[in-house]
Amino acid sequence: MKLLGESTLRLSLLGGFEVRVGEQSITQFDSDKARALLAYLVMEGDRAHRRQTLSYLFWSDYPEAQALKNLRQTLYRLTQAFAASLPDGVTLLQITPQDVRLNPQLVIDSDYHRFRQLLGEANAHLHRRLTLCPLCLQKLDQAVALFRGNLLSGLSLHGSAAFEDWLFERREELVDQTLNALTALTQAAGRRGDHLAVRRYAYKQIHLSAIDETAYRELMRSLAQDGQRNAALAHYKTLKRQLRSELGIEPMAETTALYNSLVQEEPLGVQAAAPLRHFPTILTSFLGRQAELDMLLDALAAGSGRLVTLCGPGGVGKTRLALEAAQVIGPLFENGAAFLNLQALQTPEQVMISLAETMNLPLQRQANRSLRSQVLTGIQHAGEFLLILDNCEHLPLAEFIAELLQAAPQLVILATSRARLGLQAERVLLVQGLPYPQSETANPAESVAVQLFLQRAASFAMEWQELAPVARICALLEGLPLGIELAAACSAHTPLDQIATAIEQNLDALDSTYPDVVERQRSLRAVFEHSWKLLDKEEQAALMQLAIFKGGFQIEAAQFVGAIHERTLKSLWQKSLLAFEAAAGRYTMHPTLQYFAAEKLRAVPLTASLAQIRHASYFATFVSQRAQPLRTLQQQQVQKEIGRELQNILAAWEWATDHQDLSLMRQLMQGLYLYYEAKSWFEEGMRIFQQGIRALRSLKVLDASAMALLAALLGRQAVFYRQLSQYRRAEEAVKEGCALLEGHELSEEKAFLLHQKAWIAFLQARYHQASEWAEQSLQGYQRLENPMGIGDALVLLGWTAYELGYYPQAAALCERARTVCEAVDYAWGSQYALYGLGLVKRAQGDSAAARQLFEENYQFCEQMDFVWGAALALINLGLVALVGGDVPEAAQAFQQSLQICERIGSKWGVAQSYKGLGYVALEQKAYPSARYHAEQSLKLYRQMADHDGMADCYLILCQAACETHQTRQAWGYLKKAEDAIQHSENGFREARTFYHRARIYQVEGEQDLAEAWFLKTLAHPACEGWFAQKAQAEIQKGL
Repeated sequence: MKLLGESTLRLSLLGGFEVRVGEQSITQFDSDKARALLAYLVMEGDRAHRRQTLSYLFWSDYPEAQALKNLRQTLYRLTQAFAASLPDGVTLLQITPQDVRLNPQLVIDSDYHRFRQLLGEANAHLHRRLTLCPLCLQKLDQAVALFRGNLLSGLSLHGSAAFEDWLFERREELVDQTLNALTALTQAAGRRGDHLAVRRYAYKQIHLSAIDETAYRELMRSLAQDGQRNAALAHYKTLKRQLRSELGIEPMAETTALYNSLVQEEPLGVQAAAPLRHFPTILTSFLGRQAELDMLLDALAAGSGRLVTLCGPGGVGKTRLALEAAQVIGPLFENGAAFLNLQALQTPEQVMISLAETMNLPLQRQANRSLRSQVLTGIQHAGEFLLILDNCEHLPLAEFIAELLQAAPQLVILATSRARLGLQAERVLLVQGLPYPQSETANPAESVAVQLFLQRAASFAMEWQELAPVARICALLEGLPLGIELAAACSAHTPLDQIATAIEQNLDALDSTYPDVVERQRSLRAVFEHSWKLLDKEEQAALMQLAIFKGGFQIEAAQFVGAIHERTLKSLWQKSLLAFEAAAGRYTMHPTLQYFAAEKLRAVPLTASLAQIRHASYFATFVSQRAQPLRTLQQQQVQKEIGRELQNILAAWEWATDHQDLSLMRQLMQGLYLYYEAKSWFEEGMRIFQQGIRALRSLKVLDASAMALLAALLGRQAVFYRQLSQYRRAEEAVKEGCALLEGHELSEEKAFLLHQKAWIAFLQARYHQASEWAEQSLQGYQRLENPMGIGDALVLLGWTAYELGYYPQAAALCERARTVCEAVDYAWGSQYALYGLGLVKRAQGDSAAARQLFEENYQFCEQMDFVWGAALALINLGLVALVGGDVPEAAQAFQQSLQICERIGSKWGVAQSYKGLGYVALEQKAYPSARYHAEQSLKLYRQMADHDGMADCYLILCQAACETHQTRQAWGYLKKAEDAIQHSENGFREARTFYHRARIYQVEGEQDLAEAWFLKTLAHPACEGWFAQKAQAEIQKGL
């Protein structure tokens, strides 16, 4: 089209009719039909229209000759009405004897076309989902804002039945499109938790469709959420009247149920905003980069790619851009978004653990699976989720990221890195410096880089002619935001022209000092050098010592490590050399600045060495003070405290092991062990403790103190091995530890090693050996007067007695353990004792007591977010429900435990859950289902060489065969069960085989033999209550 400038034809057709040429309103229309004809020619302006068609459309009730005459007159008046407003030689219409069309030279701007264009672009956009695309949602919002009412509302037309039919179809189409757009906008607003927007959109929906129940429900929920229940109830009554009046029906059940909940003031399941997890506090405004932001949002919403990398040099603003995009699009993902800063992490394993923490992925206990596989298994259930990985450049993560994307089909990853990740699926967006003035004639005030400088320097009173030094600074820094912020901070004490000159001089110096430095890095280093020179000696000493911290620090740590005063920290923050997160009370340093500051520290070796020593000492004390609370009900809070400082703690551990500082290693050891054990981070714990073991083994001479520490490390390493089902390696670690302490006096380390020796035997069903070593461990802890150790030993003795079938003894031991543990607030020991008592009560047939104990245990595990323990409690609650005859409750408990165990990847838990479902199927007489679940469970038990579990599965298969009169198969399964039991020292499973032998005889008609074996079942000293009840019932039935 030819641009005619001020002659643009502007039409408002939605909600009325208004025409302007440029800014001049056109009102000289002699009839509504003239207005309607113009509107039609505009809306259908892509082609010419036959005169006969138009005459019929607008004068369909007239004879053809009269209709054509009316059309001719109307076209003439339309042309005249616009003649004075259009340039010479330009007409509104192109008219021939056959056709009429709008002049294609005219520039047309109509709300109708803009509405259609916005919706068309949103619908054509290749996004993953409409409500996940901020750019398309913005277009929908603009479109519905244009829809101020029905198309050509208010026009009165007579004798135009054909046009009225056409108009009716167009109006219905536009209303439907608007309603669809409003529905998407309402859903997205709900995802963001923006209830005002929900109401605004819902009101528009109801205005267009007075019986739209979905809109009414959203409106009612939103009003109730804001405490306006009466208003919500009133809208329900309005809806009810409308439905009765228009359709003669009542509201849907879902709407009525919502109304009843409001009447009864029940809590509503209102959708909360999708969470943004671990997002740092953003204290600065987002300036410029709208084009980059739109491009990034488009990439994240696109359905074609799930890995987007923001690539650029340090300090260019990658993190800030990623955070801005995530704030916009993150809440639109069904499960929200999470931010993970990798700056302080040193290994892929640390990334995996931090990822599990950030995304609340449970890492299992007692399972022989790698940390990597656990994370990949857990993330399968993440659903639609946005993960931001910040500062990826220093870690080899490409393979792991590819595996994450493969494991979680709806996961989208936004990475920031100085280098590409190198994956085929990666979409790279290059981030460059902010636009800065490119010539002396450009107005600096229009430059985003200059605006950033002025905003950070709080200098808004300058005339643009005075901004030349600012423009020069921004040009020297090539628009690098971090450099601009540092330079702006210097402006409080240094004239602008001096800052520019200093940066220029530093750049010249860097050319000779660092000839291989990347161009943008040179400019940032130059401004850092200038900022450094402006610091006083106290501030310089503070900044370089603060570079030693990993992942930030609190004031107390800075004061201890470098004797740094709080006022110095505030001064460095004011100069943009530190950032401060008020909510967490932590200071952080940009990675690039930290690198430069660390160079300054390395240039002063004595200061660097003292800072390292104080840093390690501070965090060793920090951990040792929290070791004891990690075993109490304070555990969750203490875990958070340690988690915030974990990278600093690991740096302290690394320094202590590298320098073979036994005192610091001893201080750090117990807290680290308890933290990693409680978090179920067994592989990472194993790796960390291996560092310490290697450090001590490399000593030329091991004195008594070093041998005791090495034995302690080996004992804790054995815990990680056994939790990973690596029993041989666990035994070797314990054996080496015991050898180191042979001939030494009794110590905590020796008692701990004996306890681990007992645990390993217990897990291998060597219960008599386990009992012997647990007893030795108990005696040691008693002599040492260590109540927590005493509690642990008593618990293990109790569990061992249970497995051997010594129920009264097991109960007494668990009761003793519970008393000891509660006396010293040892929460974990108390719960393990409680669990053991539950096992005993269930075996003894006291289902009510067992249920109470397992429910208490389940609640504790839920409170501590100990999912493996929760699953274990559910399994036992299912077994208790079975004994009590509540089969549906048992099925639900086993299904819940199965879901948990599959989610965390616990093979043993999955096997136990399948076995429980097999018992349920037997009670329901669903024998094919019983066989299926038993076979699924049996496969897993075989893989684990768990003979007790294998025996149970064979007995389920035996009963299923027996109940279907397949006694030959039943005898075969019974034999396999008996063979499996021969490999175990378990005490009560023999009684189970007696019961099943009796049942086979019973089905075969051998009544005397059956009765004898039922009696033998009852006489077995370790017969469980469940099987005793079943045997007694068969005897009472008289066989």
